[in-house]
Amino acid sequence: MSKKHEYLDSIKAVIFDMDGLMIDSERIFYQGYQAAAEQFGADDPLVLATISLGVRDDESAVLFSNMMGPDFDSIGLVRFVDQYVENYFHTHPSPIKAGLIELLNYLKQRRIRLGIATGSVMSRVEHHLASAGIGDYFDAIVSCDMVSQSKPAPEIFLRCAALLDCAPNDCLALEDSISGVTAAFYAGIKVIMVPDLVEPDDDVKQKVFAVANDLHDVLVLLQAHGM
Repeated sequence: MSKKHEYLDSIKAVIFDMDGLMIDSERIFYQGYQAAAEQFGADDPLVLATISLGVRDDESAVLFSNMMGPDFDSIGLVRFVDQYVENYFHTHPSPIKAGLIELLNYLKQRRIRLGIATGSVMSRVEHHLASAGIGDYFDAIVSCDMVSQSKPAPEIFLRCAALLDCAPNDCLALEDSISGVTAAFYAGIKVIMVPDLVEPDDDVKQKVFAVANDLHDVLVLLQAHGM
């Protein structure tokens, strides 16, 4: 766990990402990209999964088209992965990341407002929150279908901060993806990265308040930094 010599005692709200941060779902997306890469003749599925992390489906399709050419069926690939994931979670519970409940309880006990800013659509958010039994913790939710631009644009974090009635510099974001870190950074929000599929590079390390191994680490860090 890396951390900077700053304090967090002024933070009034914490904004959570969902997939890969609270819900252990990125590995299911990766499995979907593995299956899709074979069917569609795409390259390394980890590359596909990585560049789509936190990014809305239509914007992922554009990224794939730019990467593999206009003749590649990018929309079909995105729809294939979406259906793969939907099928999986239709028959499996949504697994939460270790330390999540302890962290949520800690923040609620301190009357910190909690929000979600996610690249998933609201129907998937509602499914995961209900399946995991954590919906009542959150005061505001902003999904990708509520904004014009998804991560790495800052709009989703700015809207969530507004719904929480907090200025961006009074918020803290928790993210697992590079696109999410970038979005929070340009929204003017301190961000802690908890890597899942992708480790931070040097540029990302300059944007974050800290990098934590898991949500247990995040709780320890918050306690150590006056929050």
